[in-house]
Amino acid sequence: MAAEYMEPHSGRYLSRHAAVGVISLAVEKYNKLQLVKTGLRIFMRNCCLISLLNAIEELSQQQFFIVSTSLNQFKSSMKKIALSGSSEENTLTFTQLVDLSVLIIQSCIQHVNSFLCERFLHLLDEANLFTIFENKRVNFSYAYKVYKVAYDLHLPAVDRSKLISYQYIDEVKYVIQLLESRKEFNKARQLSLSCDLDPGLVTVQELISDVQHMKAQPLWSLHEDHSSFWKQCYDKCVKYDVEAEKCSTFFETQATLSSSLPDKIKLGEYALKWMKQAPTAFESNNLHRLQKLVWQSQIDYLLSKKDSVDETTPSESSGRPSVSVSIDKTQFLLSQYKYEDFLKLLEKRDDSSTSSKEVDVAVQKLIGQLLDEFQVDEACQVSMEYGCATQDLVVVLVCMGMAMKLLDPANLDEKVKSLYAMQSPVKRRSASLSQSYLLTVSSVENYFPAREDDSPFQSDENLVYMRKLSGKCRHGVMPCEKIVSCYAIALALKQSYREVMLQSEYSLLKQLLNSNLSSRFELALEYINTCSLSDSDIASFLASNVTNSLRALAGLDDKMDVTTDSTPVVVEECMKAGKEYKQLIQLFVDQTIFGESLLEQATTISIDDSDVKLKLVVKLELLILSHDAYSCAYDMEGISRVLRACRTCAAQIAEVSHYPLMVHMLIEIGRFSEMTYIFDTLKQNHQFELLFRKGMPKDSKLKLAVLDYLRRFCPGDSDIYRVVSSHFAMYREIAQLLEQSALKKLRKLKPSTMKHTDQLSSQLTDIQKNLTDAAEIYIEGQCLRHAQSCIKQARLVFLQHSLVSSGVHVINLEPADVKSFIEHHDKFYETYTVSDAYNKNFWAAALCNNVLIRGDLKFLSEFSKTLPLTSSLITEVVQRFQLRTDVTRTSHMNSHLKKLLFYCKDVVSKYKLAQSLGLTELTKELLTADNGQLGAAIRDSVL
Repeated sequence: MAAEYMEPHSGRYLSRHAAVGVISLAVEKYNKLQLVKTGLRIFMRNCCLISLLNAIEELSQQQFFIVSTSLNQFKSSMKKIALSGSSEENTLTFTQLVDLSVLIIQSCIQHVNSFLCERFLHLLDEANLFTIFENKRVNFSYAYKVYKVAYDLHLPAVDRSKLISYQYIDEVKYVIQLLESRKEFNKARQLSLSCDLDPGLVTVQELISDVQHMKAQPLWSLHEDHSSFWKQCYDKCVKYDVEAEKCSTFFETQATLSSSLPDKIKLGEYALKWMKQAPTAFESNNLHRLQKLVWQSQIDYLLSKKDSVDETTPSESSGRPSVSVSIDKTQFLLSQYKYEDFLKLLEKRDDSSTSSKEVDVAVQKLIGQLLDEFQVDEACQVSMEYGCATQDLVVVLVCMGMAMKLLDPANLDEKVKSLYAMQSPVKRRSASLSQSYLLTVSSVENYFPAREDDSPFQSDENLVYMRKLSGKCRHGVMPCEKIVSCYAIALALKQSYREVMLQSEYSLLKQLLNSNLSSRFELALEYINTCSLSDSDIASFLASNVTNSLRALAGLDDKMDVTTDSTPVVVEECMKAGKEYKQLIQLFVDQTIFGESLLEQATTISIDDSDVKLKLVVKLELLILSHDAYSCAYDMEGISRVLRACRTCAAQIAEVSHYPLMVHMLIEIGRFSEMTYIFDTLKQNHQFELLFRKGMPKDSKLKLAVLDYLRRFCPGDSDIYRVVSSHFAMYREIAQLLEQSALKKLRKLKPSTMKHTDQLSSQLTDIQKNLTDAAEIYIEGQCLRHAQSCIKQARLVFLQHSLVSSGVHVINLEPADVKSFIEHHDKFYETYTVSDAYNKNFWAAALCNNVLIRGDLKFLSEFSKTLPLTSSLITEVVQRFQLRTDVTRTSHMNSHLKKLLFYCKDVVSKYKLAQSLGLTELTKELLTADNGQLGAAIRDSVL
């Protein structure tokens, strides 16, 4: 075969044309790769094709490492030839070598088994031979990936020759179709991406397959609404980033095929949404066509619901817009629509026929729904498309025109003025309003009363007119409120309505809250209620804004220099601002979210060596606000987290000795029983009086907390008790604490254990002091009976203190011991102290023993100066004396009896006692006294 192309008897190499023809014939027709290799070694021993043929020869032996080496040698040789323009022997050109290489590789992969084909393609891909064959549009990477998928999944045979040619794309598409038929959509997508094809086509086929599968299910026909399934289809398009036009076409096709009106509406909305994202959306009539498809489907659906709510039903979606609602701000800057045009359409309503009236009612319902969804522009388009308008649409457009200064209340149409004068409709609230924001413009005044300095813009003629006119709406309440809110903010900040409307929500709120307007919180609430912002985002923004404001006040953002002397003033300003920011809590229904954001901000403040006090002030105010938010939400877990943070903060405050700040924490948090560590810190550092300094609130809860703390931990600290009683006017309560503390200590002193020691002396002194202080505080509180009781006990303790060295005990005596002491003790004042303290009266026996028997006339004299010696008492003393059989009566006793009877003021009783005692001299003296007149009186009484 080679001889056919050799020149006779010439010994020279074949011509280029002849060599290419020989090799092509051997490879394509006969697959004689070994023969080609032999011929090249004879005639073109340095040809780079030999390396490629060596690789193929080693492939059959599965020597894959050698195959890889040979391929790399081939690649290097080809690159050299590409640079020089020809081979060394100048036999074959680079283009001819490329063509022959493709033929050889095609022949190889066609005649080897599947395993070796897959391995060879892999090695070709690894050798990166794509750069050599680029002009031939051969891509070994694509070929390997396609064949790999087909090989792994056992797909039907792939045309291997096409893989190594410009027709490779057909085989890629063929394999993708096979994967789609087997529902291997993920692998088909991956293959499309790896081969630079559009994976969106695969996703669309997957959606079509899903639709066919769902429609084959028996339950599909039982339900009209399959919105959840279509939402999954929409999400899948978003997930795999399918082109907008393909998505729109898919959903439009499904809408056309669907017989369910709810499905038609949902599918049309999705198709319209995707079409708006397409680059050619506004270059054709596609957009209008899809819009009309959606409108007509919605109108047909409303017509099918005979029992639906009529157009006069007030909107039930007047709460805060859902986060899922995307509000286009240009919807509130529509100057191309004239409200007069829609007034004319409104007048045509009464002239229509019965059948058209039904359609008009459905159109008006649709317009109302669009207004409730903030789609003012689309509502206007529907109105013009179907020649039907609503009063609510006119009101929205009038408010919009007045906000943009295009309309003036004086120049409005008479019909609008008459509408303004009408009574506002009663609005119903839905039970399914937003879970986080239920406050509306009408409820703002309940939380934030109007202030005098708000009048410059609150009394604006347009604003007043717009507020009242917006109250006439049944649908479109929220768009009106948004327009009014932005207009009010524009007036307050002295900006244009357009500037305010186009600003980002957070930028506008930051500007508003950082202003000095006293109505900034009212305006912020009004604005937030018209924005589709998530609860967590608003809470995070407000918490961050509060933190930044407090840091700015404290001078922590290098906006001002705070000297040591000005620190108290800055602290006071921060505390004042913190109280103002508490109004922000009222913006939330679920205040837990706001509390979490504030607590997170507080924990991020690091207390380092610089500006420690000021950082602690900012951190504390955030903790106080967080606690208030959690308290409003009754979130005990959140409150406990704040309290733990407060304990850490209190320790940091104690380190810098900023005790007034600690007191501020205690008062504002108000959880006194959980924060007794603050009482401890203040007492240990002799700062307890800070709780009672001038200007401190006299809170009843604080009074009870202090009282409870003193009762439990400071039962005998009379100095603190005096300060507390004076500050809170808690005289009775504080005196009771002192009295109870003293009596408790007193009861522990038993006679059997009392020994004369310094410790006992100190204890008795403390008890006496507490009782004395208690008596004084009782007197200040006009509790005289309690004061007298304390004085008696204090005297008893003082007496015990003086008698302890003698071993005499007068405290904690049993009743028998008290009686024995009073009857036999020889010192009157000591006896009197014991009798008065125990409230026992044994004076008859005491006088008998001390005066009559022992003859202690001093006892009698001191008694008479202190207590009254009544006739009955003297009679009892004499009777006791007469009953004493163990005593022998002497002349001294008679003298003592006469001295005792001297104190008897009742003459008759004295006479009788003297007569019974046999004191004849005394009886005669009584009878002869006063010239016998006294005696006559005595005789008359006795007889």
